[in-house]
Amino acid sequence: MPKFKRDFEMENEWGTHLTDREEARPLRTDIHASDLLGCLRQTVISREYSSQFDVMTLLRFSFGHAFEAALFKSVFTGESDGFVNPREALKHWDESAEDLEDWLEAAVERMNGGPTQELEVWKDGIVAHIDFGGDPFDFECKLTWVRPDDDVNAFLKKQWKWVEQIGTYAYMRDRLESRLAVMHVAPVPELRIYSLVWTPQELFDHWIRMMDRKQKVERHIQEGSLPGKTSQTKLCAGCSLKWICES
Repeated sequence: MPKFKRDFEMENEWGTHLTDREEARPLRTDIHASDLLGCLRQTVISREYSSQFDVMTLLRFSFGHAFEAALFKSVFTGESDGFVNPREALKHWDESAEDLEDWLEAAVERMNGGPTQELEVWKDGIVAHIDFGGDPFDFECKLTWVRPDDDVNAFLKKQWKWVEQIGTYAYMRDRLESRLAVMHVAPVPELRIYSLVWTPQELFDHWIRMMDRKQKVERHIQEGSLPGKTSQTKLCAGCSLKWICES
């Protein structure tokens, strides 16, 4: 039998890699839709200070991104169609530039009409990056340790921030319907897909609120001041800028 022990040194190296990568991200200058969905105080602070996440939070982010890529690559495109596999591209490049060009043209043709990952959309000075934008629906993906609930309305009311996010994207895309794909990790992994449908008036009213928040953020940035602390104290627990907000 081999000797067993935890490799703490490598664990720390991996954790440092995650935190270093996060800290290297440039400060956000554009106003993203997600900036207007939670604490506006955090949004204003983030223009001057970098977020500080612990390793556990960054691992959760990595799990979520991996879920998006793996699940949707499989569901929408099969093993490779719709996504350009870099290893496959390099193999064709080794053969000839002409072969690579032919292969890329075929890959793009297969992708035609398929969903676009991280679809960027702009409207009224707000930018959004939709997890998977396509026809007839856009998809937002979430990974959560919250248990699934057969009462869909009760579950999504608790996840109001997700609903507002997807509603914002729907208005920006001139749509009334979207899909939310949720991977529930506990107690056992379970995928649930939820349909969200709004009335035109609901989305219009929501967009007016978003524009009000945008103007408030812009005013505080221009004045060099901070909005008051959010009444949604639950958001403070995992805030990556709490160290600045409370100082």
